[in-house]
Amino acid sequence: MSGYLKTIVSVFLLWIFPTLHAGAQTRFEEKVEEEFWLQSRNINGVRGIPVYSEPRGLSFAEFHTGFESGRFHDISDADRASRAGVRAGTLTHLHKSSFLGTISFDQRNGTGTQGSILTAPGRYPFDFLVTTPGDKTLRTLDVTGGYTLTLSPSWAVGGKMDFTYENAARRAETSLTSRRFDLSLEPSVLFRHDDFRAGLSLLFRKQNEAFTNGKNGPSVFLNEGLFYGLRSDLGGIGNSFTPISSLSCGAAVQGSLMEKVCLEVAYIRSMGETGDKTISGYTFPENKVSVLAEFRWGGSITQWVRLRYEGRALSNEKTLPDWNGLIFKDREDRLTLTTQGMTHRGSGFLVRLSADRRARRAFRIPPEATATSREILANGGLSIWHNFGPWRLTFGADFRRTLFDKDSLELPEYDSYGIQFVPYRQTFLYDRDHEYRLAPRNDVRLAVRYNLPFGLYAEAEGMLTRGYRLEYLNGKTRFLGGFRLGMEF
Repeated sequence: MSGYLKTIVSVFLLWIFPTLHAGAQTRFEEKVEEEFWLQSRNINGVRGIPVYSEPRGLSFAEFHTGFESGRFHDISDADRASRAGVRAGTLTHLHKSSFLGTISFDQRNGTGTQGSILTAPGRYPFDFLVTTPGDKTLRTLDVTGGYTLTLSPSWAVGGKMDFTYENAARRAETSLTSRRFDLSLEPSVLFRHDDFRAGLSLLFRKQNEAFTNGKNGPSVFLNEGLFYGLRSDLGGIGNSFTPISSLSCGAAVQGSLMEKVCLEVAYIRSMGETGDKTISGYTFPENKVSVLAEFRWGGSITQWVRLRYEGRALSNEKTLPDWNGLIFKDREDRLTLTTQGMTHRGSGFLVRLSADRRARRAFRIPPEATATSREILANGGLSIWHNFGPWRLTFGADFRRTLFDKDSLELPEYDSYGIQFVPYRQTFLYDRDHEYRLAPRNDVRLAVRYNLPFGLYAEAEGMLTRGYRLEYLNGKTRFLGGFRLGMEF
């Protein structure tokens, strides 16, 4: 069999072997995963990252497509979905400067979706939900660029920019569309002396999202927290709401010693607002704290251990002082431990363990009434990859378990004065959302990649998810399959 015929047969076998994007990675993706400075907010640290190709650059471009099927999903997802997109990235070193850039466009089509009409459910402390099934298309464009310039052997300055545009269009009886713009800027400076580095980064971010509902659009439920909120049976509720806007600013400091011990601490303060033009508005302040620590050592197997903490506290409050509606507060904490080992031949493993804690509270004054929800989750995952000549095989397994789940979600029917008080609640949606988030599950992932001549590659990947102890969800399994064709140069 000729070489070209072998190549054609190999690509065909990969296509009919539909085996998630967390499979085999390009060298660019591996660098982003491995290097502390590519995980941090300071672009200037990339100057010391080796790239293994000429002219002193590491780049890739690819096309990807895939599908999803199964009823084990959150309330805003579809039983069946397809996706396709393109993306590219580069890390290039010049004489006194370096450039890092990525661009991607992705389109995802879902059939029979319900739930959130916003581009990313959970981003805000409130949400807009619909229960009428409809097809939903989400288009995402993301552009990231970073540049660093060495001023002297001791000083370097630079910055990063990230722009994201998302468009979510849902069609049932009429068109329901949400658009989001997100722009962030991160200027930074880095000081170097022998094996010591110290850096400072600033963060400025502006987000804006608006949605419109057709004149005869479906009923929309405004979830103000824990699925308590307002319901409208009239079309056009989206047209009466001002755009959701958020402005963030913050700072981060970094330090490293001999590139073996690295640390970053960041704090971000955000203030957002939205509201109904004819009734009142909402404000949602948010505070974020993150800590990233890494320990690295070498040898026959290059290894590192990375510890990351992320904490977020946000609330959703009405702006009218005499309003007696719900105030919602949410606190989230995540601790993640990641370790990786890799041989000089490119084979290796990655282990990731994490614990998530979330405490939510909705209360109403007056009357004094409180609903609370507290939960702790444990997640873990293992990925192993090995090269067989031009082939790379990647296997992964993940799990999620609930360590703690306690809630008191029923607000009292009467206040302390005997006045009836029954706020509206979407109990059915809450039950499904709560069950999906906390249900025990196991994932199995498999990816097969074949390296073609001239830096080309083809890859097939897939993941099977199985949920347990289910009562409200309609299914126990979810399958994701995909195919990628790209080039590294």
